[in-house]
Amino acid sequence: WTVEQQGIAVFAPGVERPLRLSYPEAAVWELLTRGQSSDVTAGKLRAIAHLDESGAEGLVRRQLKAWLAAGLIQRGGADV
Repeated sequence: WTVEQQGIAVFAPGVERPLRLSYPEAAVWELLTRGQSSDVTAGKLRAIAHLDESGAEGLVRRQLKAWLAAGLIQRGGADV
């Protein structure tokens, strides 16, 4: 992935166009790719995006499902 002016662009083998993520989705990607668990990521999103607990957890879950469907990540750990 690369940092761009309005967020980040995520590239994956076999995916023609990069997925462009803006805030707060870009923050989810950043935290997870740095090894943070889903729970830790949701906790940090609560603080930086001013979300309540269910909103932050829902955002992380939705993004993981979308990225799985798009082929950007693979199921492999306890978080995904």
